[in-house]
Amino acid sequence: MLLMLGEEAMAPNTTRLPTLRAPHGSSASPKRVGRGPSSGRGKTAGAGQKGQLARSGGGVRLGFEGGQMPLYRRVARRGFSNARFKRSYKALSLAKIASHFTKGEEVSLQSLKDRRIIKGRAPLVKIVSGSPLKTALHVVGIPLTQSVREAILKAGGSIESASPQTQRKSTSPATRPTSTKVEANE
Repeated sequence: MLLMLGEEAMAPNTTRLPTLRAPHGSSASPKRVGRGPSSGRGKTAGAGQKGQLARSGGGVRLGFEGGQMPLYRRVARRGFSNARFKRSYKALSLAKIASHFTKGEEVSLQSLKDRRIIKGRAPLVKIVSGSPLKTALHVVGIPLTQSVREAILKAGGSIESASPQTQRKSTSPATRPTSTKVEANE
């Protein structure tokens, strides 16, 4: 069922499609070229005198150097770049983590995300700068620098280490964790 409202039923400040206008000065009519000398763009219409650039459809493709071997073909392509598979860690200071956690709390990638210390898609994280620590923290699965490791243990905390591969699940074969055999204790 379609309900039609009259003009008087609409609120006076309601935005409707027929009332929408572009802000003043945001749109300008295109420059009319080739319309006489007084226009400022007459005769050659801004294309200059003769030549390839003055012709209709003129110009050359990007990177074209007039038949000379272009730069992108002159430069040798050698070697291999591992940049696509680079792991970049987000550095977190120990002082910042200590200010968000109390004594004995577990510091993991998920708890850092829950407290919004790291945002968005969970990046690879490493705890750096081993400033003196007063609260004993339980760090799980986050890489640490040696000075941070010493500071946590000195404060009475504990560390459960994990490889960087367990921090972020990846589908690329280079970062996929290999299967490990787990033996049951009898």
